[in-house]
Amino acid sequence: MKTSIIGLETKTTIYRKSFQDDILSLGTSLNSTKENLQSSVGNLQNVIGELNKTFTDQVQVLGQEEKGLQSDLIAINTTSLQQIDQLRSSVIVVQVLANQTEDKFNNFKTNTESSLTTVNTGLNNLEQKLNLTKNELSLAISKTNMEVENVSKLQGPIGPAGFNGSQGLVGPAGPAGPQGFNGTQGAQGVIGPRGFNGSQGGQGPTFSCEYKTDSATGSQGPGVSQAGIRVFLAEPNDKSITGVTCSTDNGQQHLLSSFTNPARNYRCECKGHFGSGQATVTCYIHYWECSLAT
Repeated sequence: MKTSIIGLETKTTIYRKSFQDDILSLGTSLNSTKENLQSSVGNLQNVIGELNKTFTDQVQVLGQEEKGLQSDLIAINTTSLQQIDQLRSSVIVVQVLANQTEDKFNNFKTNTESSLTTVNTGLNNLEQKLNLTKNELSLAISKTNMEVENVSKLQGPIGPAGFNGSQGLVGPAGPAGPQGFNGTQGAQGVIGPRGFNGSQGGQGPTFSCEYKTDSATGSQGPGVSQAGIRVFLAEPNDKSITGVTCSTDNGQQHLLSSFTNPARNYRCECKGHFGSGQATVTCYIHYWECSLAT
C-alpha cells in the first residue's frame, strides 16, 4: 500500500508539473494576446483619432457649407418673396384691368345690341310705312288716273274771260259770194192755224266743280321721324273728289295718301320743320269737289 501511495504521489507531482506548465504556457499566451490586443487597441485608437480628426474637419466644412447654404436659402427666400410680391401685385393689376375691360366690353356690347335693336325696329317701322305709303300712292295714282280720265271726258266749268288781245292784221279779202235774187215786198198773208204742241225734250248732263281747301295746325319738332299733323278728307256719296294735293306752311315734309274704308279717303300728313325746338306747322289738303252728272 505504501508503494501505491508513492505511485500516487508521483503521478500527482507529474500532473501538478504538467498543470503548472500549462498555466505558464497559458499565461505566456495571455500575455502575448494582451500585447496583441494592446497593439490592436492602440492602432484602433490611432484610426479612431484620425477618423475623429477627419470627421471634425468634415463637420467644420459641412458647417461652413451649411452656413453658406443657409445664406443662399435666405437670399433665395428673400428674392423669391420679393418676386412673389411683384407677381401678386402684377396679378392684381391684371385682374383689375381685366375686370375694367370686361365691364367696358359688356357696356359696349349692351349699348351696341340696344342700338342695333333700335335701328332694326326703326328700319322695320320705316319699311312698313314705306310699304303702306307705296300702296296708298299706287291706289291714289290709280284713282287719280281714273278720275282724270273720267273728268277729261266731261266739260269743265267756263273759266273767266281773258284780257282783250291786240288788234290783229287785216286779212285778205275773201271770194265774192253768189248774188242773191232780188225779191219784191209782198203783202202780209193770212195768219194760219196754230200747230200742235211738241213733246218736252230731256235735259243733258251738267257738271259743277268747286276748288276747296282744308287744313290743320299743330306743334312739330325738327326732323321727320315723328308723328305728323294730319288732315283727312272723305269723298261724299253724291260728290266726286279729284285733283287732290298737299302743301305745308313751315313744315319740312308733306305726304299724300289714300285708302278705302269703305268710301275713298285722302290724308295729308306734314312733319317737322327746318329750325330748332318746337314750331307751329300748318298742313293743307287741296282738292276739286265735283257734283255727279244729273
